[in-house]
Amino acid sequence: MEVIQRVGPGGDYLTDEHTLSHFREFWQPTLFDRQRADTWRSRGARRMGDRLREKTLAIMDSHQPEPLPDPVREEIGYILR
Repeated sequence: MEVIQRVGPGGDYLTDEHTLSHFREFWQPTLFDRQRADTWRSRGARRMGDRLREKTLAIMDSHQPEPLPDPVREEIGYILR
């Protein structure tokens, strides 16, 4: 987000220091499967929906939200009354 704010609309991301430092990093999607079809089938042919469901359940099991600040809780209480 810092890069987006720094470069701004119409800016040049390609020559930004952050891009130049990180463009070689490899990113692989966690839900979209990029395997060949035969490899995908041999590994159980798990569909994207199945992977999404598993990831969602894992996040829901492990996520610990930060408590809301008191002023926010008070405002919500006021609205709900």
